Amino acid sequence: MFIAKGKRVLAHRWSYEYYKGRIPEGLTIDHLCRNRACVNPDHLEAVTHRENTLRGTAPTAINAAKTECDKGHPYDEQNTLVEGGTRVCRMCKRERSKTYYERNRDKVIERSMAYYQNNRAAVITRVGQRRRRKRAQQEEA
Repeated sequence: MFIAKGKRVLAHRWSYEYYKGRIPEGLTIDHLCRNRACVNPDHLEAVTHRENTLRGTAPTAINAAKTECDKGHPYDEQNTLVEGGTRVCRMCKRERSKTYYERNRDKVIERSMAYYQNNRAAVITRVGQRRRRKRAQQEEA
């Protein structure tokens, strides 16, 4: 809708501000009734964008509510990786890697050997650094 001097305002935001006051900085308006066309101030609440998204019914909210992967493994601290903003089940990833290795064993070994031959000095340096770090951690404990 348009208000004074041709300024455009979303109707639900105007309704919230008119009946409840200014929208706090960093918050957005959530329709508690889930009807985006609703302007009833009793159905509007100022929340963070994250909370608004998670309250919805979009795939983001559905996936965030999941407590286990599709195979039933728990999404807990020990079993969950975050790759590119997406949760990944460590157990499923390990199973996929193992299956890939079993199907492509010769190719994987050949690639590893070629990498080592082409990057021998760098690999030896990394292994040495890793061993020194491990020794230092053991000495601290």
